[in-house]
Parts: sequence; C-alpha cells; structure tokens
Amino acid sequence: RLLAELLTVDRRPQTEAPLAFDAIVGRNALTRHPDKPAAARLLSGLLSELGVISLAETVPQHTQRLVDLIDPTSLGAELTAELRQAEEAIYHRDDDSMVNWDEHALRAAFEAAGLAAEVAVEREASDLQVTPAVLARWFSPSADPARPSYADHLGRKLDDAARSTVEAAFRKQLNNRVLSWGTTTAYLLSLIHI
Repeated sequence: RLLAELLTVDRRPQTEAPLAFDAIVGRNALTRHPDKPAAARLLSGLLSELGVISLAETVPQHTQRLVDLIDPTSLGAELTAELRQAEEAIYHRDDDSMVNWDEHALRAAFEAAGLAAEVAVEREASDLQVTPAVLARWFSPSADPARPSYADHLGRKLDDAARSTVEAAFRKQLNNRVLSWGTTTAYLLSLIHI
C-alpha cells in the first residue's frame, strides 16, 4: 500500500525539481508487494544521487515449517513425507507473490533497477504460544480465497483422512505449548551505482 502511495508523492508542477530522498528505510515494505522489480524501480527513482535504501524484509519462503514442530514418528514415515511435501508446496508457488521470492530475487530486483545491492540474511527465533485459536486458524478454511489457510493448502495434496490425522497430531502435541518459531529476515542495503 505504501508503495502505491509513493506513486502519488510528486504531484508538484513540472517546473520544480523532482522529489529525491537521501534515505528510504522500510520494514516488510515489499514482503507482500506483487511486483518487487517494479517496486525496486520506483524506489530507485526516488533516490537522490547519493541516496541509500535500507530494507528489512521477512522472507516467507524460509519461514518455520509446521511439520518440524511435531514428532514425525506419530504420523509414520509415509504421511510425514507427504505432509512435508505438501507444506513445501505452499512456499514454492510461482503464483503467490508473498512466497515466490527470496533474498537472491530481492537483490536481483534492485540490481536490475540500476542499484548496487548487498543482502545479509539472518535467521531469528521467537516464542510462539500455540493456543486453541492458533490451531483453529491453521486448520480452518480461510475466509479470504486470496490467502488460503494451512488446511486449505494441505487439502490440495492430502486426502481428508490424512488431513484429519495431521490435525489430530498437531492438536495433541502442540496445544497450549510455547515453541521456538523461526523466521528469516533479509537486510538489504542499496545505493545508486556511481
């Protein structure tokens, strides 16, 4: 949304110099943006000659896998493998702009926009309280067809019996537990080539 608003920033008369920023800083400004190369070009065009862009973007493609939170022996080797495959499919969908990129694609988008770009990646852990509400969110159909729930995604790969077994294992093993939740953040520093 912010990037769309930036498109309307410079509405001053053409006789005045265009707006140029010395620094553009953002946190998760591009994570959900559907066209990261276009966003990089837009931001590049807003920089002053010596300007810098500094972004911290959570990389959903590298997020915690739920299958890794449970004891795999409770599902058996075959169902665990099917679940792992179904879950990986969530994070490798070419048609989902939230997960169809990683830190390499982010760097490439800014380099294609004529900027020098450095990206550092950090894996971070935080506590997650797995409440009944969290489990319900994971295993209920989504109200938004554009953002399927975990259960919706699993429904594409697993039959009803397998999904029920997976849900029962999650509820039994994770309900009301505090777990370590891993996320990956890409820190991008970008400036105009001189």
